[in-house]
Amino acid sequence: MPEVLIDLSDGGVATLTLNRPHRKNGITKTLVDEAIDALQLLGAGTDCRVLVLTGAGRAFCSGMDLSEPIAPDEVTFMRRVGQLCRAGTCGGSGGDGADQPLRAGSRSG
Repeated sequence: MPEVLIDLSDGGVATLTLNRPHRKNGITKTLVDEAIDALQLLGAGTDCRVLVLTGAGRAFCSGMDLSEPIAPDEVTFMRRVGQLCRAGTCGGSGGDGADQPLRAGSRSG
C-alpha cells in the first residue's frame, strides 16, 4: 500500500495524504521518498497551484516512526514545495509531525 496518496483536482488543488493510519502516519524513509516523488511530479508541469497536506485516519502525523528511524534532514520535504501549501490537520500531531503543518501554513479541525 502506498504511504503517500496524491490527488489533483481540475481546479489546480492537489491533496497529498500521508497514508499510514495504522502507525498514525509516522514518518518513514519510504513515506519521505514517496512524498518527494509526489512533490516533484506536481512541480513538473502540472496545473497544481495549491497543495493541501493531510493525514489518513484519526491522526495527522505522529512524527518520526521510531521503528524505522531516518536522518532528521530527510524530514524537511515540505521545504521543496513550490506551490502555496496548506496543511489540514485533524487529530494528533507529534514531533516532526507537528512541525510539518507549521512549515506549510495550517488549519486545524
